[in-house]
Amino acid sequence: MIRVLLLLALWLPLTAVAAQWQDDSQDQARLEELRKRLDKLKGWMGQARTRETRLEHELAELERTIQDLTRTKRQLDQETADIQNELDTLKKREAQLDAELTRQKARLAEALREQWKLGQQPAVKLLLSGNTPADIDRALYYLRKVGEARQALIDETRRLMEDIRQVRADILSRNKALLDKRAETEKNRLRLEARQKERQTLLARLQRDIRNHASTISRLERDQKELESLVKEVERSLGELDRSADSQPFAKRKKRLPWPLKGKLLRRYGERFKSGARSSGMVISAKPESPVRAIHHGRVIFADWLRGFGLLLIIDHGDGYMSLYGYNQALLKSPGEWVRSGEIIANAGASGGQTQSGLYFEIRHKGRPVNPLSWLAKR
Repeated sequence: MIRVLLLLALWLPLTAVAAQWQDDSQDQARLEELRKRLDKLKGWMGQARTRETRLEHELAELERTIQDLTRTKRQLDQETADIQNELDTLKKREAQLDAELTRQKARLAEALREQWKLGQQPAVKLLLSGNTPADIDRALYYLRKVGEARQALIDETRRLMEDIRQVRADILSRNKALLDKRAETEKNRLRLEARQKERQTLLARLQRDIRNHASTISRLERDQKELESLVKEVERSLGELDRSADSQPFAKRKKRLPWPLKGKLLRRYGERFKSGARSSGMVISAKPESPVRAIHHGRVIFADWLRGFGLLLIIDHGDGYMSLYGYNQALLKSPGEWVRSGEIIANAGASGGQTQSGLYFEIRHKGRPVNPLSWLAKR
């Protein structure tokens, strides 16, 4: 019986390890499959870029540069905040150590006063005092303890002074790091402003080109067809991927989904263009760099620039449901990443040749656009 229990004790951990290894292998296989399917989309994107005009191509490259600078700005802002928090913590520690050192000095001064009262060479005086050996022994023991306590106070005072010296050195170091980070942030800000001015100039050229060669209406219809083509390609390439079971099904969240950001509606779903075509999504006003949040748990399946929609991100929520987020200034997630409901996925902007900052937003089911207002919670 004991032998059986020992064998079980050895076997169970091994099976757990084997199961874990199998799970890890399956996850790796899924990721590899995802990469292969995403590579198929790259081919479609390459073909899409050949359909861009020279000015549109310049706009795409410039808006990707602005995206990179915006991401850098976000990172620098976070690093600056982290350094500032470290600095605040160090300054609090310095104040605490200064207060403790003041108390320690007071205790040491008191010990020195007691020593002064006993006079010089108190042990010799005790031996010559004529007291009994027992009294002398007790007094010497007391003097030894007093000396040890005084030495402990001196050692503690030295330790506190060394701690303060180290904290002040750390404060100087973090202050320098903070100044360097702010200087780097300022350089990045100037580069970002310069690129945004370039974009305004290029956008004006692009709008003149549109007026000269084609109407705005035909451009909108062309861009809508491009998006439809992209969604079909995404479904064809990624439609059979495994879904996560970590969240409530999308369909059960109808009329309760959170909005991707706060802002008034600039264009509603189904709104007609002058050509008679209807909008497949809606546009929500937003300040540049406003955080855009995922409306539901899912996996990012597309994150790139698309003509007419700028920096576009698509999340697959499973069961044929997708959400699309366009016009962004920066995308903060990459294809293959899982996102939670409410997680920041992008910064709103006016990419894709827009003149006003905002977010283009769609919900689709099995490739067909549906009215987002039928799914989002009332506000």
